[in-house]
This record gives sequence, C-alpha cells and structure tokens, in this order.
Amino acid sequence: MPTVNSRYFDQAVAATDWFKSVRRHIHMNPESGPDSPETVQFIAGKLRELSLEPDTSKVGCVCDIKGVKPGPLRGFRADMDALDLTESKSPEHLPAKEGFRSLREGKMHACGHDFHCAILLGLAKVLAAHRAELEGTVRLLFQPGEEGFGGAKRMIDAGALGGLERVYALHVWPKLPVGKVAFRPGVFFASISKLKVVVTGKGGHGAMPHLATDQVLIGSKMICDLQSIVARRIDPLEPAVLSICYVHAGEPAADNVIPRTLEFRGTVRTLSDANQRKIGEEIARILENRARMEGQEVKVEVNYYRLYRETINNPQVVAEETPVFERLLGRENVDPSFPITMGAEDFSEMLSVVPGMMFWLGAGTPGADLNRVPMLHHPEVVLDERCLPVGVALFSALALAG
Repeated sequence: MPTVNSRYFDQAVAATDWFKSVRRHIHMNPESGPDSPETVQFIAGKLRELSLEPDTSKVGCVCDIKGVKPGPLRGFRADMDALDLTESKSPEHLPAKEGFRSLREGKMHACGHDFHCAILLGLAKVLAAHRAELEGTVRLLFQPGEEGFGGAKRMIDAGALGGLERVYALHVWPKLPVGKVAFRPGVFFASISKLKVVVTGKGGHGAMPHLATDQVLIGSKMICDLQSIVARRIDPLEPAVLSICYVHAGEPAADNVIPRTLEFRGTVRTLSDANQRKIGEEIARILENRARMEGQEVKVEVNYYRLYRETINNPQVVAEETPVFERLLGRENVDPSFPITMGAEDFSEMLSVVPGMMFWLGAGTPGADLNRVPMLHHPEVVLDERCLPVGVALFSALALAG
C-alpha cells in the first residue's frame, strides 16, 4: 500500500476502528428494497453523536455541515441498500476473514454499500473536527434504493440536491488494490434497462406434450433468439450487453407438469440512448414473432423499461480534482483514464442535475491475485477494510480543498 500524503489520512487511520465498527454493524444488518429505515436511523444516531443535525424526514438521510468560512455547497453521496443474496458461510470467505457475516439470511451487502456509508460517516467525523477550515457547506447524502429502486431520483425530487454546486461519490472496487483510485471524464458507467417477459400458453402432462404448448421450450428458444440482437443488430464497435439472469416456470414445482406460464427477466446495458431504444424494439419484434411461430395459443407479454442513464463524470470537475487525488496518493496510484464499465449506477441521476464525479476506490488486498477474487454481487466477495481510511481521506481532501 502506498504512502498517503495527508494529515487527514493520519487522522482517519487513528479512527480506523470506529470506521470498522460502523461498517461491520451495517454489514451484519443489511436492508434491501427501496428504503433502509433501520440503517437510516443508525446513521442518524452516529451523526448526532458528532453533534450534527441529520434530516430523515424525506428520503434517506441528509446532513449539512457548515464551515465558518463562506464558500460553495458541495454534496457527497453514499448508497445504503443491500442485495437479496445469501452470504457465503465458508469461513475463508467471511468479510475480511474476521468471522462476521450478515445476520439476515437472504440479504447481503455484496456491493460495498456498507463501506460507502462508513466512509461518508468518516467524512462527517473529520469535518466535525475541522469546521474552522471548511469553506462553505458540505451536504452528506445517505441514499436508499440504489439497487434498482430509483433512490437517487427520489432524493432529487425531494429537494435534497437543491443549491448544490458539485456532487461526489465513490464506489469500492475489488479488482483495484487498496491505495489506488481510478476514474475517467465523460461516460464512466453504462445506462441500464430492465426486461421482464411472461410467456403464456396451454399447460399439460409431461407425458403428453403434444396436447400442450411447451412454455419451457418456447421460453428457451426466445432466450436464445435474443442473443442475436447484440451480435447481429448492434454495431460491433458500440458496446452493448443483453443478459437474461432469471427464469421461472411452474408453480408449484413439478417434474411431470408442463407449466402454463414461464417468466424470464434480464438486463440491457449500452452507452447510448439510441441503442437502448433499438434493443428494446428488437426484443419486442423477436419475441412476438417467436410467439406467432409457436401457435395462436401462445402469448407473450414484454415489459422493457429504462432504469438508469449513463453515469457521466463532468470533464471540468475531473480535471480540477485529479491533482487532489495525485497529491494524496501519488500520481502512480491514480488512473484518470480508466476503461468504461458496463455496470450501472443511479448516481447518474444526480450527475445529470449537478456537475460532479464518481471514482473507483481500490478495495482489493495488495499482493493478492485480483483477477481471481470474487466480484461485486457475489456471495463470497471480500473487500479489504484498509480502504476505509483512504476513502475518508480522499473525501476529506475534496471537501476541504476550498
């Protein structure tokens, strides 16, 4: 891990145990869905311990920290929600190998939002002790519902970004070692659309398929048909992803019943609105044609909708803040031209109304083979807690740079 050139980092290191305790509490008590009420109250309590005044009356938790000097109003965002995923029980994959895991079966912080909350609370802790140096106001935005529930848009609609001149966010990244950061100007994350398809036909006995329409077979054909869209309908120089990630048929489950309905769901990622629309049109055309081919008893219902737009880092903000990262970590540990990811982020909604930037924070264990470690959204993902003080120092430097 490189030397970090910041007194804020020294202070953050001194408070590492506090950051860890916050992160672990949130990790062990995950909440999924559009709101995270217990997490909101926990965070608000920690802010009150710092003699701050959080607002939990609208969406998430918002807290302004006012400096004694005049200056801009800047926002820093952390998402709070977990995933509907069961965390691995294997000891070698427990978070940081410290022997703790989610206490709620079927829910897990597998995307690092527990880290994001701990880091933003760490920023609050630093700023509470440095108000005399703070120019203007820093607004902490603890956002619910990032994982597909439009939490950022809800915060915008509730007025949480009113008056902001800039907004920042980070995201932990297990493929990047602790002590390194990465970002790029312009498009950084892809846009995302969701797909839900329901195929309905005539069910029947598994021993007499000729008397039914086989929705499992038809759905399988449809899923295979869809893979031709990116391969044959999108310019190969234009990035696009179409993945079917969920299939369900039959209720209750039986091995000798042809189900009447089959449902599958998926995700589409692109870097342009035009391709999002084109893929949606192709999906509808292909699935409707397949249903007609299979007979008049077969019907298909297609629900395709845009979820989040591209995450676009403001080029001017990136140019102005890159030296802050380089002074803190050293130029060799800052990558300002990192490749675009086909992942998606609803921080994109905030960046669409306020100039700002998001960056990857290295959370992989230095010296480990990071090409082999589990990715985010994996039940065995492990993130190195030594990134916590680095993230706090980076946020502090951005907030106190004036």
